[in-house]
Amino acid sequence: MTKKARTVEIEGSHYWAAWLQEWRNWLIGAVLGLILGVLLHVIAPPDFRAQATVVVDQNAEQAWTYFPDRQLFHFMNRETERLVELAWSDEVLDQVIARAPTHSANQLRESILDLSQPADGGWHFMAVHNDAQTAAELANAWVAAFIDAIDHSIETDSEMQSARNALEFLVLEGVEANDPQLLGLLEQIAALAERVDGISVFVEVSLAQEAQIPAARAVSQASYALAGALLGLFLTLGSTLFGVILSKQK
Repeated sequence: MTKKARTVEIEGSHYWAAWLQEWRNWLIGAVLGLILGVLLHVIAPPDFRAQATVVVDQNAEQAWTYFPDRQLFHFMNRETERLVELAWSDEVLDQVIARAPTHSANQLRESILDLSQPADGGWHFMAVHNDAQTAAELANAWVAAFIDAIDHSIETDSEMQSARNALEFLVLEGVEANDPQLLGLLEQIAALAERVDGISVFVEVSLAQEAQIPAARAVSQASYALAGALLGLFLTLGSTLFGVILSKQK
């Protein structure tokens, strides 16, 4: 190792040692950040968030029997998209406004309502508002409107049902998987599924939990405290490092 390299290494270790000696300032910065985070939550608390949950079951295995998994996944995605569109539709949001006439449909979509949904399982309908009672009313009104809209949007297609019945008959007859008639029916059902606009008759929706009062804050005080502590720590780390570099260069 050359003399110049050894000199750079020694100077680097001096910087590192001097920076580590500032650990008390790091701790003070983290504590101050934590306190500021808690104070901010108290002085300017976030809005309340209420959540209502419904269980959505598409009964995919029953609805799309005999289809391969890849196509089954496609059918479920398409049905999920229809349900999501229905949840955000004017038809549903107008019912929410009628039950809790505090905001317009655009306000509900942009800043108040939020939806978390898988394909199957628990769909969470959330409302954020500065009043806990209003948040719960909006979430419950949204869920009730969604369930009611599904009941009116379920569409029974006679041609689809006839094709399903013919498919079940062929399967009971024990035809081969590559039978032309069987393949033709599968293609027909897939095409009809894309054509139908309504919700599948196999979709089942049930209310699992209404939004409760008191609703929780959208962001907890603990989260504010943690964010404040981390911010204070990182700011102190940066400022002490900068101070060490300046002091060593003088």
